[in-house]
Amino acid sequence: MEKTVQQLKTFEVKEYSVPLISKDQTSTGGTMTSDEMSKMPGRSATSVAVTVGGVFSQDGEMGSIRGSRTEGTVMYIEWPVRVRGSSKSSAGSYWRVTVVTGGLPAQYGDATGGIVNITTKGPSVNLAPVLNLVQSELLDAFGYNLLGFNIQGPLIKE
Repeated sequence: MEKTVQQLKTFEVKEYSVPLISKDQTSTGGTMTSDEMSKMPGRSATSVAVTVGGVFSQDGEMGSIRGSRTEGTVMYIEWPVRVRGSSKSSAGSYWRVTVVTGGLPAQYGDATGGIVNITTKGPSVNLAPVLNLVQSELLDAFGYNLLGFNIQGPLIKE
C-alpha cells in the first residue's frame, strides 16, 4: 500500500430542514427550529416543550412529561451540559429545541420522564445584533412585556 493524499471538495450547507418521518427513529417527541419558534407567542424552551403531546403544563410552565415526576424531566443545553435550576436564556440564541417524550436513548442516562435538549446557534461570519421587543400594554389588560437582545458574529475579525 502506498500513501496517497486526496483533496476533497468543500461544501457549504445552505439550508436544513428537520425530516418529517425518520424510519430509524425509535423515540417520540418533537423538534422546533428557530424559524418556527420566532412565530410562537412564547419564546422560551419550556414554551416550546409544552406544545409537544404528552407534556403537562400548568399556567404556562412545564410540569412533567408523560406522567412522571418533575425530577424525571432533564433539560440540556448543547448535550451533555445538564441544566440545574433555571433554564432562562435568550430564545434568540436557540437554533433548535428537541423534546423527547418516550423511548429515551441511552446517551441521556438517568432521565425517566423526558428530555428537553436545546441546541444553540453556531458561529457566524457576519456580525448580527438582534433586538426583540414584544409589548401588549396597548392591546390588552395583561401588560405583557418582553425585551431580548442577542448578538452573534466572529470573535476575532481580521
